[in-house]
Amino acid sequence: MQFSQVVSEMNAERKGSSIKFKRNRKGLMQKTLRAAISLRTANGITPLGNGLICYADIDPTTEGPEAELIRSHVWKQEQVGRLWAWINGTVFPLAQVNPNETRNLRGGFVTQGGGQYVIDQ
Repeated sequence: MQFSQVVSEMNAERKGSSIKFKRNRKGLMQKTLRAAISLRTANGITPLGNGLICYADIDPTTEGPEAELIRSHVWKQEQVGRLWAWINGTVFPLAQVNPNETRNLRGGFVTQGGGQYVIDQ
């Protein structure tokens, strides 16, 4: 499964007002999962260890077209979200979703059942 598929599923769950989402320190709705994260290089796949996979709404106070469309009430905040991995102090942006598109921000894949995330270097 691609990261774009994961972000689409989590966004659908977020729009369904799932109780699995909690407010983060910025006040944005976020869901965090633990998963094994690996890095795929030309030499093969290297396990990095267990990390966090996070999905959160886009912060409307930031710069960018998505934030501007939320501030101007064209899009609702729960329609725009990002997926990223956090491991060993490093953040890897994975995918983004909005009402117009879902796109990968980095190459890679998720294994069956979502137990392992393999990120392209």
